[in-house]
This record gives sequence, C-alpha cells and structure tokens, in this order.
Amino acid sequence: MKPMMSDKEIEIIEGLLKPEFDCFEYGAGFSTLYFSKLVKSWESHEHDIKWFDIVKTSIKDNTIVHLIPKEQKQNYVKLKREYDFILVDGLYRKECLHEAIKHLKPNGKVIVHDACRLEYKDWINDFPNLILIEGEILDPNDKNYYLHRGIRIYDSIY
Repeated sequence: MKPMMSDKEIEIIEGLLKPEFDCFEYGAGFSTLYFSKLVKSWESHEHDIKWFDIVKTSIKDNTIVHLIPKEQKQNYVKLKREYDFILVDGLYRKECLHEAIKHLKPNGKVIVHDACRLEYKDWINDFPNLILIEGEILDPNDKNYYLHRGIRIYDSIY
C-alpha cells in the first residue's frame, strides 16, 4: 500500500532516504509501512488506535510504533535521540517541527507533509530553512499556500 501522498512527494522522500538511515515519523500510517523498508530503522508515534492497529500488524523488524494518546501531547512530541530523517505527518505539527529540528543528526532532514494547509500559514514561515518542495495550488493569487497535499523540507545544512 502506498502512502497517502502524491507520486511526486513519494519520489522526493524516496530520494532522500538511505539504507543506513535511522528515521522517525510523527503519525503512523501507510507511509510507515512503505518507507520503513528503505532504511535501517523507523520509529513512529501514533495517537489513533485504528491506525496503530493497522500499522502494528504489518510492520517489519526494523520498525517500532508507539501508541501515545492525544491527551499526552508532551509524550507525543518528545524525541529521545537523533535521527537522519524525520517525517512530521501527525498531531501538533508546529511543536513536532521544533522538536524534530533539535534531534537531527548532521546533514539530517525534516519533511512536513501537508505543510501547505491554510491553518499552518501563520507559523510555517517562522522556519527559514523550511522550503516548499511540492504542493497543490489552492489560490492562483497566492502561490505560497496550497489546499492539502504538499511537503516542505527542512535541511540542517543551511
């Protein structure tokens, strides 16, 4: 099963991942199952029991998924080690992005999926190294914001 992303987004993420990478994902789903087969390790925080159960029954040996209730925001956001790649695709995206940036290995990258949602418009540009890579145009008069899909990438080398 492919992630719920455009083919271009999947292609971009596949291009960033390497077999030796330790990766983390906020929000488990089909992306967990799909991308984890490309790397050394994949860890994820998920709040929804339905998605947790779907993913948990199909994960590989290199994958760990933690069920963390929505009410435990601090535990959901908190990371305990560094990663080569972090995918932000779950709850509390602004807080998760702040945490993710602090837990990148040298030359690490963070992807924010659905980063062009209008509800993120007020804070997403506070991250100067978060570059729009792909998205669906919502308003032809405002080419910086998109309807739903789309990713922004934070590159730790800039």
